[in-house]
Amino acid sequence: MEFPEDLSAPIGDDETPFVGHLDGAGFAIHGVRLEDSDNENVGLFGQIGVGGVVERLTLEDLFVRSTRIDTRVGGLVGTNQGEIVEVLVTGQVGATGESSRAGGVAGVSTESGEILGSRASAIVVSTFHGGGLVGTNEGEIDGSSSSDTVMGQQGLTLSAFGGLVGSNLGRVRRSWSDVSVTGARRIGGFVGINSGEIFRSFARGSTTTARFSGGFVAWNRSDGEIQYSYSTTAVGGLQMGITGERFAGGFAGYNNGTIGQSYSAGTIPPFASISPAFAYNAGDGATAGCYWDEDLTSATDDSGATPLGTDDFEFASNFLGWDFTSTWQYFIDDDPQRPRLQWEEDE
Repeated sequence: MEFPEDLSAPIGDDETPFVGHLDGAGFAIHGVRLEDSDNENVGLFGQIGVGGVVERLTLEDLFVRSTRIDTRVGGLVGTNQGEIVEVLVTGQVGATGESSRAGGVAGVSTESGEILGSRASAIVVSTFHGGGLVGTNEGEIDGSSSSDTVMGQQGLTLSAFGGLVGSNLGRVRRSWSDVSVTGARRIGGFVGINSGEIFRSFARGSTTTARFSGGFVAWNRSDGEIQYSYSTTAVGGLQMGITGERFAGGFAGYNNGTIGQSYSAGTIPPFASISPAFAYNAGDGATAGCYWDEDLTSATDDSGATPLGTDDFEFASNFLGWDFTSTWQYFIDDDPQRPRLQWEEDE
C-alpha cells in the first residue's frame, strides 16, 4: 500500500500512547514520510504504550527525521513500551538534534518493551545512541536483526553506536547485525555500550571510529554479560586528531564485565594505542572459554582468550567446554569452517 501523503505528526505520544493492537497481516506500507521537530517521540507511532501491540507489518522506503534536541526517533516508533512482533523496516531514520537517539525500528525500547522477530535494513543517523534496530534498549530483543548503515554524528560523553543497538541495558538473544557503523567513539559491530545481557548473537560488517571500537561491543561495562556470541566484523579506524588512549578490540574494545564462550574472527588495523585481538580487560573484566583467529591479525591479547589458526577453527575439539549439541554447530557450506549458532539454521 502506498502511503498517500506526508505525515503531519506521529500516531500517539507520551500523554496518549498507542495501546491498541495493530495486526498488519503481512501487508506493507510504502513511502511513509515524516519530518517532525516538535515532538519528543517521532516515528509512524510516537509512543507505543504498555499493552500496545504492533505485529506482522512492513514499512518500506520510509523517511523519518527530527532535528529537535533530545529526541527519540524510530522508523516504527520513537519510544516502545509495548510489544513489536515481526515488523520489517527499510529506509532512512535520522535524529540530528543534540543528545538524540535513533533506531531502524525504535529510538528507545523501555524496560517493558519487547521486540521479537523483527528486522531493520535502514540508514540510521543519530547524535547520542544509534542502532540499526534500536537506539537504546532497556527491554527484551529476541530473534531480530539489522543491516545497512549506522552513523554517529557526535562523540558526546557515553554516546554509543552499534550495528543492532546503540546502548543496551536490557536483554538481547538470538539476534544479529551486518552493518557498517561509523562515529567518533564507542562504536560496536553489534552494540556500542552493553550494561545488560547478550546471549547467542553475532555481528558481521565493519566499524570505523577514532576511539573505543570493538568487533562486537565497544564497551562492555561492569554489569554487562555476553555469552555464546561471535564477531567477524572488520574493525577499522579514522585518524581524527584525537589525543589520548584509543581502544580497538577484535571482540570488545574495553571490557569491565563478563564475556564467555565467544570468539572473534575479524581484521584489526594498527590505528589504536591498545588493540587486543579479542578484548582489553579492565578492573573486574573477565573472559572465559573465548578464542580469536590469529591468522587474521598481528595483534596480541592479554584477556585470557586463546588464539587459534583459521584451520584450527574447523575442529570442535579445540573449543574446550563448548556445547555442540544444543548451542553451536558447523554448516557444511561455510568456507572457512567456524562454529555457528544452531538457531542460524532456521534463518
